[in-house]
Amino acid sequence: MATNTSINISTILRGVLGAVSVLALAAAPPATAQNGSDREKIEPEIVSFDIPAQALDQALVQFSRQSKIPVIASTNMTRGQTSAAVFGDLQPVEALNAILKNTDLEAQRRDGDAYGLVRRAVQVEEIGGAALDDDEPLALEEIVVTGSNIRGTQLSSSIIVFDRDDIDRTGFSTVEQLLDSLPQQFGGGASVDTPASTDRQSASNRGSGQGINLRGLGSGATLVLLNGRRLAPSGQLGGFVDVSLIPLSAIERVEILTDGASAIYGSDAVGGVVNFITRSDFDGAETRLRYGLVTEGNLDEYRVSQTLGEIWDSGNALLTYEYFNRDSLPAEDKGFSSTGIGADLLPSEERHSLLLSASQLLTESVSVFADLFYSNRDSDFREVASFQPRLRTSTTEQLNLSLGMTFNIADDWAADVYGNYSRNDLEFDVSINFPTSGVSDSELIAFGAKADGSLFETRAGAVRLAVGGGYRNEAFKFENTFLESVHVDADRDIFSAFGELSVPLFGSNNSVPGVESLEIMAAGRFEDYSDFGSTVEPKVGAVWSPVPSLSFRGTYSTSFRAPLLSDLSEASNGATLFPIPDPASLSGTTLSLIAFGGNAGLDAEESTSFTVGADYEPEAVPGFTVNVTYFDIEYEGRVDIGFANPFLVFSEPDVFAPVILRDPDEGFVASLVSTAEMNGQFFNVGGPGFTPLDPFTFDLVEAVLDQRLSNLAKTRIRGLEFHASYEVSSDIGDFDFSLHGDYLIENIQAITETASEIDFVDTVFNPASLRLRGGAAWAGDEVSAYAFVNYVDGYTNNLTSPQEPVDSFTTVDLQLAYDTGMNVSSLWMSNVRFSLSVLNLFDEAPPFVATNDFIEATPFDPTNANGLGRFIVFEIGKLF
Repeated sequence: MATNTSINISTILRGVLGAVSVLALAAAPPATAQNGSDREKIEPEIVSFDIPAQALDQALVQFSRQSKIPVIASTNMTRGQTSAAVFGDLQPVEALNAILKNTDLEAQRRDGDAYGLVRRAVQVEEIGGAALDDDEPLALEEIVVTGSNIRGTQLSSSIIVFDRDDIDRTGFSTVEQLLDSLPQQFGGGASVDTPASTDRQSASNRGSGQGINLRGLGSGATLVLLNGRRLAPSGQLGGFVDVSLIPLSAIERVEILTDGASAIYGSDAVGGVVNFITRSDFDGAETRLRYGLVTEGNLDEYRVSQTLGEIWDSGNALLTYEYFNRDSLPAEDKGFSSTGIGADLLPSEERHSLLLSASQLLTESVSVFADLFYSNRDSDFREVASFQPRLRTSTTEQLNLSLGMTFNIADDWAADVYGNYSRNDLEFDVSINFPTSGVSDSELIAFGAKADGSLFETRAGAVRLAVGGGYRNEAFKFENTFLESVHVDADRDIFSAFGELSVPLFGSNNSVPGVESLEIMAAGRFEDYSDFGSTVEPKVGAVWSPVPSLSFRGTYSTSFRAPLLSDLSEASNGATLFPIPDPASLSGTTLSLIAFGGNAGLDAEESTSFTVGADYEPEAVPGFTVNVTYFDIEYEGRVDIGFANPFLVFSEPDVFAPVILRDPDEGFVASLVSTAEMNGQFFNVGGPGFTPLDPFTFDLVEAVLDQRLSNLAKTRIRGLEFHASYEVSSDIGDFDFSLHGDYLIENIQAITETASEIDFVDTVFNPASLRLRGGAAWAGDEVSAYAFVNYVDGYTNNLTSPQEPVDSFTTVDLQLAYDTGMNVSSLWMSNVRFSLSVLNLFDEAPPFVATNDFIEATPFDPTNANGLGRFIVFEIGKLF
């Protein structure tokens, strides 16, 4: 043990082992004066600071924002500590030391462009035979921010972050609720509360799961990560990651990158990246009990979570368990859908989730870590499709295991290696006139390595590099237990290599009027797939600050989405021989072979993304920030069927030219028929009298209509996203105001390469042009109140004739909370938080939409509104 005049070395080790946070973007370093090989740091100019007393980690975030200098410290160091208030014009080092006045930390300037925090008065001790010298502070490792492989770098892309406090104040109980509140998230595709079969992923969502669908680009066009690692996909097609299996009580923060990022992460990062980061450095115990109910209808919800954490001298461990149970919400319980007898607006759900994380220091510079995530969910859902009621039951299991090591190599270079195993198993049963059931299994095994650090110093700062590579194996199996011919069994290998560079050109040393700072970034990634080929994806970006309070940023990138293993499989392909009406035929029909199913010749979907944005933090209004980003994404070669109704193909030959093959080669016809016969999927309907052709010869086929999946569709979206916030402290408490928004200028789609481009913005079952979420928060010493307003703009129902307007949808959420803190006489009443939340306070019904017959039970658009209604939540949480 350390003497009472010094700090125990375990405190330092806890700091090294904790999940480490860069608390602000990198900024240019101070000027240097050369004297031989030594350089003397010169502090930047005086900065105006306005930082109230608060939790230390939040105070450091505000310091970094206001000074443009990052602070590097482990979360274990800052956890539980409170800052002193700092106001006025000061040098950054003076302000930082003032913030740390009431803590056991002090700031030390690093070689480069940041401050590091170390414990005061550290003595020398030995860990595993390695001596630690108090004259050489431990190297603290910056966290890699989502969107970059370089620790502590600036981002030229827009990123949205929800931390634990943000999550708690919403009153939400599930990850899908949190995501649905995001203006960039579209409710179409694979969604828990979207019964409409608006696309392939929704139709195949047999497990009532939840995908992420940023800006309506599709449930598979956003990459989902858990602690920076991929998860195995779910669904009948294996086409989306089911985020509803992730327990919200285990999440420390969510980072959402709304920009193409295949140059950083590879496949799927077309619309963006969502990274769920779990709690890892908790010391103690936390119990949470939650009960919720609707005020109209019969739906009750229960959630119980328990978190146990322990931090020791050279490591830590954390365990979180969550139990979640929710009744189904029958459509007939709600006045706006009372005719929907036999259908549910929400499925019932019972889920058990377990999260375990641990880390251990092996030597002064080497540590190991492990993360385990397991979730099991049973779900029932009643739906009405084509006037046929049916019950869908399912069981979904998710398992994810990550193991890795981190190394401090030399100077500020660090490396990590990891292995990741992920699996998703889905069993479902659909009871209809023709019952069906199936088993869908996805598996992912990945290994990777990365190193990053500074190459050299310039007057503007350090030039930094990240390099790495990896291997991944993906496997998918599906079997329809009623139709044995419908099955998939496929896998593939992926090898990757990547690099990323950050180059500061101007900083505080060499700034000129109009260029306070300027930094450029470049990244590239090569991936080779064993089934469809290889891709090379670049990304370049820049951040320019003409004055300290204003910065502009921009990016250009290409991204891709690999075809699903189920899409590439031809194990269930079939063909139908049928006479199709054809105005160009003398007989009025053309004997056609309609081929359907997967396509082994599919290529990757490709996108090009361009963004430009601005961030403004006026010195005259401390605590106010505003961010605006313009985005433009062209998404081509999208995998889909070229037509749904074969009877319309010949009537619009220009539109469907890519899927029509007249006078086909007999060998091609033979191959299609042979595959279909082998799969038991060849249907010889025959000629004009619908009599099977006997004998049937391949030369009789006059045309092939190719309904197999193809890279034919394309989408282009353009729009603006914006965020504004204002934080201010007063004698009566702290206030926080915020506004998030997403405005779509256009959402142009074409079903084939030759089809007309149609703008789908503001049409039913497509994204509305404007979505907003505004918030106001007040926090006193013990009592706090939070209010949020959610808005979806009105649009047009283009499925009716004449077309009908659809009203806008506005809801209000409210939460009141009371925190007893530590200053109470009863041990059981200390550190207890009580909260009452009301979602949709005024019980607003979703706008009426006259829908078509396959979703007649829900006369509203569930992709742009939800039918939950007023929902009241009581929650109690206690820290031990």
